[in-house]
Amino acid sequence: MRGLSRTWWRRAKKANQHEPVSMRFYNVWETVSRFAAENRKRPTVVVESGGFVGMSSAFILKAFVDEGLTTAKLYSIEWDADCEQGALVPDELRPQFVPLWGKVEDFVKGDQLPASIDMFLHDSSHSYRHMLWEFREFWERLRDRGLLVSHDVNLNAAFPEFVAKTYAHNKKTGRLDAQRTSHYEWGRWGYIGFVIKKEKAD
Repeated sequence: MRGLSRTWWRRAKKANQHEPVSMRFYNVWETVSRFAAENRKRPTVVVESGGFVGMSSAFILKAFVDEGLTTAKLYSIEWDADCEQGALVPDELRPQFVPLWGKVEDFVKGDQLPASIDMFLHDSSHSYRHMLWEFREFWERLRDRGLLVSHDVNLNAAFPEFVAKTYAHNKKTGRLDAQRTSHYEWGRWGYIGFVIKKEKAD
């Protein structure tokens, strides 16, 4: 903390004055921990795009085991036929691993993915258009308080644009309406971004 200038902190404080307290960047880990605690109460369905050799897959599957989520499933999509999909997933974790080979778009069009999911992890094509498409597509499938996570959000403007557009905008002023947003928490650390879906009002 000492290495950060007072000017930076003043700017950060000023920028956060118009945002809900829960959105401030220093609550990232508390938010993710809260999400994990909530998911212990129910079966979990996770979809990841760009599973590749399974590094992220192995961590997610190990978390299932550690938290006693015996009915949870990870659907891992990979389009590169030359890679050994899920090669890093240990045998003991494979019962909850569902590898899918092909394009994300084809699985979506073919209705071959769960209609309702708890978490989506993007790590496939990092083009602006594809990232934005995946965010929008899987946001609709997320349950209330579901988690959207993306790798490599630094590569283009897709993630910040998606975050901004999940708010309701005042067409005249362009301001964001925190009371009508469809997410209640978001953040970014390094190359990783996350957004948590807001519960629908009754």
